[in-house]
Amino acid sequence: MLRSNSFSPGLGALEHAIDALAELFADISWLLFVPYTSSEPDTYTERMRQALALLAVRVIGAHRTPDLLAALAASGAVFVGRGNFSAC
Repeated sequence: MLRSNSFSPGLGALEHAIDALAELFADISWLLFVPYTSSEPDTYTERMRQALALLAVRVIGAHRTPDLLAALAASGAVFVGRGNFSAC
């Protein structure tokens, strides 16, 4: 899935896409989040955790994994942030 925005007028973060994300992430227990476009990757990862909390998918920040290649291989999905999410 390719999304160009995290917000839609009058809705919370990723709320406009939550049904599609729920379908996409239905069979996974955790995803690897790539927050490298943000100057505050921990904050960005936490905001993504909050936005995806309804889906019961654990969000792991790629910047916190001891072995990135192993994390990529083991993850159920990879979610890449563009950077504007953390500024909102």
